[in-house]
Amino acid sequence: MRPILRIMSCSIAVSLLFHRAAGAYENPAFTINISTPRAVVKTGEPVVVHVSLKSISKEPFKVAEVVNSGQAELNYNVEVRSADGRLAPYTKYGREVIDNKIIAVSRRLDTLREGEQVEEEMFLDKFVNLTKLGAYTIWLGRKDPLNHGLLIKSNSLVIHVTR
Repeated sequence: MRPILRIMSCSIAVSLLFHRAAGAYENPAFTINISTPRAVVKTGEPVVVHVSLKSISKEPFKVAEVVNSGQAELNYNVEVRSADGRLAPYTKYGREVIDNKIIAVSRRLDTLREGEQVEEEMFLDKFVNLTKLGAYTIWLGRKDPLNHGLLIKSNSLVIHVTR
């Protein structure tokens, strides 16, 4: 094959590969919804966040979930910001999760099909320090196994900490 034709055919192959990969990002495999039973809590009270991951993909995929209740933070990226936009400080446990030092966890691997969902919960006050009064905005994210690890983000949730 002539050099110019070889370059053109490689260029077309790379272009098609990029187009296919780029197109994959248009259809996430799942959605994440977070909610809480109480949007206003007093300092020191537990802050429960319910997490629902729902498959919207026609292609089945596997997700890991923690067997023990109340540890969804082990499967998700968690971001908590105070009203001034600063990241809420992690607790000792939260820092260990971020640094991947929590290893004694039971997980199971489930296959999700379109319409199926996984329900988990986390105790936000165990993960971040919520002793400063005010509003905190929370969102969770998880990598999409069908879309090259694209981070899918949840809705945001606002928690108000009072005295």
